[in-house]
Amino acid sequence: MTPELRQILSSCERAKPATASAISTVEQQTGRELPVLLRELLSESNGFEGFIGKHYFALWSTEQIVAFNRAAEVDKYAPGLLLIGSDGGGENFALDYRHNPPAVVLSPAIGDAIKDAVFVSCDLPSLFERLRDPASLFSR
Repeated sequence: MTPELRQILSSCERAKPATASAISTVEQQTGRELPVLLRELLSESNGFEGFIGKHYFALWSTEQIVAFNRAAEVDKYAPGLLLIGSDGGGENFALDYRHNPPAVVLSPAIGDAIKDAVFVSCDLPSLFERLRDPASLFSR
């Protein structure tokens, strides 16, 4: 993780690090290879939450990623997405594996996650820069 990203996330409440085994379990259970940055984030903190600029962001723990994707039946209702967190207001952050590298989208916690997904950034590193911008994530 870059020093800049570490600074961006400095105000977030962090958990204990995830084990390499727990991170591998996410990949096995979801059938998705996690981006390097997501693996790094989880290995430093197994989930975190807080405000980045004016935007609330929660990265779910390895256990929550598996559980929420299973409960939402993502493979059936939103193939190509991997839910990874929340904005705390009814939208989930998801990686969109229909792009390479996976883009980041906001998808409704209730509804047609694929049809209603809103593009947020071209990749995970860009997400954190976008969150620092006070403009609405829905405005672009």
